[in-house]
Amino acid sequence: MDDQGKVYGVKTWRAWETSKPAYLGATKQFPREIEDMWTHTVHSFRQLFRVVAFLNVMNKNTTLLFRGQTQDLEPRPTLLRDTWAVPGSQSRVDLTIDRDYYWAQLGPLSGLMRQLLAGELPRHAPFDGFQQRDGMRLRIAPWAVIQHYELWPTPLIDLTSSLRVAATFALGARGRNEGYVFVYDVADIVTDLMDLVPRPNREPLSEPITCRLSAVCPPQMDRPHLQEGFLIGNSQFTRKHLLDKANPYLADRFVAKFHLVDEKKSGRSSFWNPDFPKHRRGSLLPRAADDDFKGVLDSAITHEIVEGRAAWRAVET
Repeated sequence: MDDQGKVYGVKTWRAWETSKPAYLGATKQFPREIEDMWTHTVHSFRQLFRVVAFLNVMNKNTTLLFRGQTQDLEPRPTLLRDTWAVPGSQSRVDLTIDRDYYWAQLGPLSGLMRQLLAGELPRHAPFDGFQQRDGMRLRIAPWAVIQHYELWPTPLIDLTSSLRVAATFALGARGRNEGYVFVYDVADIVTDLMDLVPRPNREPLSEPITCRLSAVCPPQMDRPHLQEGFLIGNSQFTRKHLLDKANPYLADRFVAKFHLVDEKKSGRSSFWNPDFPKHRRGSLLPRAADDDFKGVLDSAITHEIVEGRAAWRAVET
């Protein structure tokens, strides 16, 4: 973001569509102004794509990332939400009752990820080193896997560089009629987590960290690569951050919010078409038979609900 934190949003696009003014600087807004006032409705992926293409041109000094949601709710890290869906169950647990417990259980689960993934990346070793003295910020590596495979609540938020992926998640795999896509601008993206390790004569990267999952997750993990995934979060997260109620990462990066409406005329989608089809579930959330690491996780970890709380357990081999 430049110009003291303002960005070009839908207000700018509407001004350009109406009269193509020579100067658009007066249409820039602070992210919180956009969040409070502007939601733009689109009825097809082509409409969505055209507006986002304009926003990409206008916000050229940053990278636009997207998040698709079925509901118009503030994106928050899973650990800071009110409830969490337990894998392999139809139940949700209340995180507000014992958030400390869920945070505490994330550490041992990260340790298990280290065992499963040590030495699996060809060029660097964030999974091997996050438990070392200077490796605290490398916790994002196991957290990224845990978050993306929905194994446990984490301090991270999922984003994607693919507008089509975000729109697919917004409208849901079961063909919902409406959903929402949120757009954020990110200036700095980490592609090698080993750059987070403190070194002499190098300024530490500021928090929160935005990391590209295709550079973090081993190639045998299909899901994060297929989703063109990114994660944003505070690698220095501690117990005191459990009290954060507001959006701690994205509020100052907000660019636009789109309301997607699929009218499904004559039983056919009005939003998607053959040129811009919706992703099938298997292309974003492949089963264990198609995602090697999903099979490893299914064999290594099991979940249950004990006295109203979720619990995970390493499967004995």
